[in-house]
Amino acid sequence: TENQQTSAGDDDDGTLSLVLKSLHSTQLSAPLRKVIAKLLPFLTYGQVAQSKELASYFDKYVNVESLGMMETFQKGNKSILMTTFVETAISLPPVSVCDNLRKELIQNGFVKKVLMFLMKDAPTKPAPWSPALYSKLEQQSDEKAKSDLKEEWRRYFNRPGLAYAIKVLTGLCSKHSQMQMLLAESGTGGADESPDLLTLCHWIESTSDNTSSGITTNDIGILAETLLDELKQDNQVTAVKVNLIRKKTRERKREIAEERRSKALVGMSAFGRLVGSAAAEKSTLATSANQPISGAPAPSDARSGSMLASMFGLSSFLSSSTQSRASSSAKDSSAETKAKPAWMAEMEAMDDEAFACAVCQEGRTLQPSELLGLYAFIKKVTISSAQGGAKSDIDGTNMLIALPKSLP
Repeated sequence: TENQQTSAGDDDDGTLSLVLKSLHSTQLSAPLRKVIAKLLPFLTYGQVAQSKELASYFDKYVNVESLGMMETFQKGNKSILMTTFVETAISLPPVSVCDNLRKELIQNGFVKKVLMFLMKDAPTKPAPWSPALYSKLEQQSDEKAKSDLKEEWRRYFNRPGLAYAIKVLTGLCSKHSQMQMLLAESGTGGADESPDLLTLCHWIESTSDNTSSGITTNDIGILAETLLDELKQDNQVTAVKVNLIRKKTRERKREIAEERRSKALVGMSAFGRLVGSAAAEKSTLATSANQPISGAPAPSDARSGSMLASMFGLSSFLSSSTQSRASSSAKDSSAETKAKPAWMAEMEAMDDEAFACAVCQEGRTLQPSELLGLYAFIKKVTISSAQGGAKSDIDGTNMLIALPKSLP
């Protein structure tokens, strides 16, 4: 029995070695290379020796600095080997068979190399066009400093290979506690001002394209978000860190929205900050409840009415309505009701080019190059082939095949 186990172990070693040697001498097509990339981790059978051997190939053939040139590689053994191992890391499944391979990639320094490549030349401050990433005291007023920071982010987003680096780290840390803790603690406690990985990824996921300055994120925002989601999956320690960073930004966004709303309401009213506030609303409701019914309005009622009139541009309408009640003439009141209010005439005369919301500052034609009220909720889900998740279902092949040969 012992001899049989030894023979089986030798066969396992031989299988991995045979596949790795064939990669040197065989010109692989892209589909076959992807199949081998997904198969390689399972050929280690979870054993330490084979995992160490496979990890050594990662360190030997994957040049991290050349990640950005993978799309333009010339055909050759070295480029094929690098592409194969990068795809292996990206698609590494979160199963126990691959745990030893992940540990060996940590031991031989491959993970650290990818991490350093991602953190290299990263800006030390968030993008200046993302105010929610700054606290109220950190807002920058120096235009030159803002311009320099924009250029830093432009250069960082344009760095080739960032997307591959994030994908590799995402595949390696999937449901692996040791890898998740290593990445979550990277960059913390350093003497320099460089952000840690969690903070940098959060800055990236919270930053959109800046069309006015011609800066694009090259779609790495969703990749950074996916990496953070994988880092906190099935790990309470890293989940607390990620949630804390995101919570701080959400609270800051809510604070900014309240400030913009308050500023817009103040601008629409001649009576200051009380207009639209909760205190003013409660005061108005209390006054209305204690106001006895009479023919003439009380002074407080007149003041609250004046506030609302100034707020909505109804001052002329309110004045004429008050005079009509004072005169106690049903005929005059009916005529005033039929007349077109001043606010309606003002809105009809408004130039459509300058029409914009007073709170969010959006308009249909005000900023034609910006998106107007377009929001989407995205959630990644896995759909099995039996439920319509096959490629033929998605690209419409099955639908075309199912069409009748001739129209009725």
